[in-house]
Amino acid sequence: MVNPLSAYFWVPEAFLENNILDGAMTMDISVMQLAIFWFVWYLFFCTTYGTNIPSGLFSPGIVMGMAIGQLYYQVLTEK
Repeated sequence: MVNPLSAYFWVPEAFLENNILDGAMTMDISVMQLAIFWFVWYLFFCTTYGTNIPSGLFSPGIVMGMAIGQLYYQVLTEK
């Protein structure tokens, strides 16, 4: 069995965007794992923002937004 956190890290950004928005990635990922995923992408985002080369800020921003949205949803619906 694959750790869901590793599956989130090893798929391309486009796959994450399409499948998370469609609800196809319904793996059991804990709140702590989502927080780690968001934090790592935040570090990537901050690093690429500081460079002078076009490195893509739009797609990492979308991935971070989806991760924080899932995190809020899991916190609000947790029983």
